[in-house]
Amino acid sequence: MDIQTAVLNLMAAILISILGFGTKQVTTFLKNKGVVSLMEKKQEQVGIAVKAVEQIATIENISDKYKAAKTMSVELLNEYGIRLTETELKAFIESAVSEMNKNIEDVLNDN
Repeated sequence: MDIQTAVLNLMAAILISILGFGTKQVTTFLKNKGVVSLMEKKQEQVGIAVKAVEQIATIENISDKYKAAKTMSVELLNEYGIRLTETELKAFIESAVSEMNKNIEDVLNDN
């Protein structure tokens, strides 16, 4: 009986260790998933702001498109309760402008 108890205790300890490791991995995955989706949401909203400013810039005589895109991005993100650092904002705006310019270039090269 002592051997059976020892084996059962060992198996229980191994099972608990495996469950603890698995829980840690799942928690890490979910945290990373949340961060990735938050970054995607930020990038999406900034992209919308950049495109909107580009479309209305000539109609409304917007001289500083960067400042307008920055203001609109912050307003859009505030609606979702999302905060953004100045560095993130600058990087997302530059990325959106770069992507927009690349798309325009691709369209022009296709014609």
